[in-house]
Amino acid sequence: MYNAIVVYEAHKVKGNLQINDDEGTELRYFSLKEPIPEMNVMARTILRKSGYITW
Repeated sequence: MYNAIVVYEAHKVKGNLQINDDEGTELRYFSLKEPIPEMNVMARTILRKSGYITW
């Protein structure tokens, strides 16, 4: 089994999010100004090391 994490940077995002497969259960946007509850540790590490978050 493999775990894959994808981190996207988006500017001026608009529209409605929609899950298009049977694997997803939730999809939403998050602000990076405050901690994100239950964020994956590796995703947090990637965002911190790339300078997107400081918390």
